[in-house]
Formats: sequence, structure tokens, C-alpha cells
Amino acid sequence: MTADKVHQVISADFSVYSMVRKKFRLANGFFKIMENKMRQLLLLLAAWALDSEPVLADELADGIKAYNESDFGTCVKILASATKGKFGNNATAHYYLGNAYIQIKNPTAALAEYRQSLSIAPTAATAPHCLAAIQHLTPQPSKVTRVDIPTPKQNTPALPTQVGIVAEPAPIRLTGLPTIPTFPKDDGPKLSDVMTWSIGQQANYFQIAFDRKNEALLRLEKTQDVLKRAQSLASSAVPNARQFGETDSMLKTRLESGRAQMATILKPFEEAVEMRQKEAETANSLYETCVSAGRRISGY
Repeated sequence: MTADKVHQVISADFSVYSMVRKKFRLANGFFKIMENKMRQLLLLLAAWALDSEPVLADELADGIKAYNESDFGTCVKILASATKGKFGNNATAHYYLGNAYIQIKNPTAALAEYRQSLSIAPTAATAPHCLAAIQHLTPQPSKVTRVDIPTPKQNTPALPTQVGIVAEPAPIRLTGLPTIPTFPKDDGPKLSDVMTWSIGQQANYFQIAFDRKNEALLRLEKTQDVLKRAQSLASSAVPNARQFGETDSMLKTRLESGRAQMATILKPFEEAVEMRQKEAETANSLYETCVSAGRRISGY
């Protein structure tokens, strides 16, 4: 083979090599473009799975940016407007708006935004934070006004007919006996009804269940306090000391009669406490059911 032919072969091989290398570079660039496209698609799918906007629009992005830069006033201004428009059903917008309200010392507005965010997306990543914030910010139930019921009049005890003879035990007179507090009827759904709901409905009912539990505990506490005052008064109404002219059998009869009367007087108070105790237990079970549903949805 001559030198010219060798040169022609080498040149041809080099041309083929250059063409293959160029095509390889084009193919590599194409694969990189496809890789970027796939990443963008995965991000869109992840955003959709979190029940949020696939791509943050300028208005929402600007609000989040303002919050991250600690410009909370601007964040509130932007997101308050956004949530009244096309971002009204966006859980992320309401969540960041709630955070911004906390920073500017407006817990009432923040509580409303956290509740709205949780209601829109109970399975989103922000849901556990909303639940914690709602529980922390929820005010205690207002006190219930007690309705006084007139105390029945007692008969005046009989006096001994003569020295050394004590009359039959008479009804005990109690003054200042406290009244059993009454409260408005709880018209909320029963525990048995809530148990038939879906997990999402139970999670969304969390806040109301929390308020009902606190209200039930407050009612129980008030009723127990009244019972304690009634018991204290009743214990002092039956003197243990022997009275003038009283024999052992008379003392025993009087004490037994007094204790029986006190048991009768205290029975309505004890029944009221028992009823409030059952209500508190039921309300707590309802609350725990809703909390458990929220945790199951959030994966906690």
C-alpha cells in the first residue's frame, strides 16, 4: 500500500470518527434535555400529590419570599390578597399567611388561616404543623353562668319534751346549701356518629372535638366543686357530740338518721358528678378519635 492510499484510509477513518463523535455529543445533549424534563415532571407530580399548586405563581412566590426575608408585613399584604383570589383554596398560601400573622402578633387571624389550610389539605405536609398551631392558639372555653335553683325549706327540728328525754330525730336543717349547676345541652354529633365518618371528616372535626372536650372538663370541674362544698356543709350538720340527756342508743339513732338524711341530700350532687364524668369521658374519646385520624392522614 502506497503512502497516498494510507493517507486516504486514515483520512476516511478520521472523518468517520469525527462524525460519530459529533452524533454522540448530540445524543448526549438530547439525553440531558430529557433528564431535565423528567425532573420537572417529577416535581410537578410531587406538588400535585401534596394538594398544592404545581407551579408557584408570582403572587404566592412573592409572599413566601417576603416571609423568608422576614418582611412579614409585606407577606401578609400579598398573601391576604392572594387567598381572596385564585389562591383561596391553596393550603400553602393559608399556611404561610398564618405564620406571618403570628409574627406580627395577630394570633386570632393566624388561627383562622391554620384552620382553613387544614380544611383544604388535611393530608398535606403542612397539616401536622397546622394541627399543633391550632391546639396551641385555641382559647379556653368561656365560663358557663350558673343558674341558681331555690333550696327546699327544711322543717324546724323538734325540741325535747322534758329533761332527760330526747325526742325522735327530726329532719336536719341545712342553710347555704349550694345549687347544682346546669349547662346548655350539647347538640353536637354523638361519638357513635363520628365513628362512622371517613378519616378525612374526623380529622377536619378535630378543632370542634377539642373545644367540646375542654367544655366537658370544665363542667365536670364545676360540678365536683359544688359536691365538695355540699359534703363539707353536710358533715358539719350532724354533731357527733352527745347532747344533754341523750343515751347511747339515742346517740346512735340520731347519727344514723343524720347520715341517712345527708346521703339523701347529697345524692343529686353525686349523680350530677357521675353524669358529667361520663360526658367528659365521651368527649375525650371523640377528641382522641379525631387526633388519631389526623395522625393517620399525616403519617405521624
